[in-house]
Amino acid sequence: MDHELEKRTEAFLKQKLDGSRPDASPEAMTYRLEHSYRVADIGRQIARREGFDETEMTIACLLHDVSYCERFGENGWQEHGRRAAQIARPFLGTLGLPEDRISEICFGIAIHVDDKADFPGERTPFALTVGDADNIDRFDVYRIHETLCREGFLEKEYDEKLAYVEKRLVRLRELKRMPMGTRSAEEIWRERLSFYIAFYEKLAAQLRCSRELLPPDGPEPSVRIEQVAGKDRKEQIARDILSALPDWFGIPQSTAAYVSESGGLPFWAAFDGDRAAGFLTLKQTGPKAAEIAVMGVLSEYHRRGVGTALWEAAKAWAKAQGFLYLQVKTVAEGHYPEYDRTNAFYRALGFAALECFPTLWDAANPCQIYVQYIGD
Repeated sequence: MDHELEKRTEAFLKQKLDGSRPDASPEAMTYRLEHSYRVADIGRQIARREGFDETEMTIACLLHDVSYCERFGENGWQEHGRRAAQIARPFLGTLGLPEDRISEICFGIAIHVDDKADFPGERTPFALTVGDADNIDRFDVYRIHETLCREGFLEKEYDEKLAYVEKRLVRLRELKRMPMGTRSAEEIWRERLSFYIAFYEKLAAQLRCSRELLPPDGPEPSVRIEQVAGKDRKEQIARDILSALPDWFGIPQSTAAYVSESGGLPFWAAFDGDRAAGFLTLKQTGPKAAEIAVMGVLSEYHRRGVGTALWEAAKAWAKAQGFLYLQVKTVAEGHYPEYDRTNAFYRALGFAALECFPTLWDAANPCQIYVQYIGD
């Protein structure tokens, strides 16, 4: 590492940001400098793991937002990566770096906003890391505070808060699967997003506890989860539970088919003493994919953690078997109150809506497919 080049880059960045924007508050420019330091630290971590030149990556990340020294015009924010590269290039020439290294650094800076540059270049892992480091910094502890303040979260009504958090969770789970330029960046990205998801899940739980008395997390102490063997025992448990849930399983022929199929599938049941309170079966649908074939929990055990515990047991087994994806089908929202609750339950487990097939079953029961990646 060449600390002298890094120090010169720091000095250049500070000189460009210091007092250069009369229209911008000192706090905004201070934030921009702090953000640049954090992005440089992330970029350095990735460079170290991937074998990139750490000094070059540090320099690229420090300068990625140097264009904030100028007031943005129309479409200025979208252009700020390309403009930053234009400002950085002459300075990089004073550092004595080879022209090919200057070009790759500038290309990474130029594309970090919208993946476009105004000069030829290659989207190398090094160049992509500038944008990856910038994105990763968007999901650190400080940004939670900043985002909630900016969104006026504390001033929202209860229902608005809960809706905001649930919408945020859906987006975070989608973002967690976003590809990065390197394996190291993907590891850091998923770690950050997992932290964010855990935070917002806890925030959602705390909000719900603010309005009503909820059962404790997880199944009640008397309920245990077992993986059940034996075709006859599986079918008997499935028959007893599904027949007690007519709002979900009210068509005799379909229920009989579920019962028959359950006997030959991996099967988990929740027991309260000797009584089965719920069950779940998994069916393989591809080399690395499986689906929840059927799941049922007796009504008196709803919202007591039984369904979640069944899911966690099945998911742990699926991961141990090498599955990467799990899916589940249910009736799309807006048709039956019971299935609206089912949709909310699957989303709370971390499933994301993939696609709705309006006539896969019939027009009155449009099929909503949810998926979840479990490979982490």
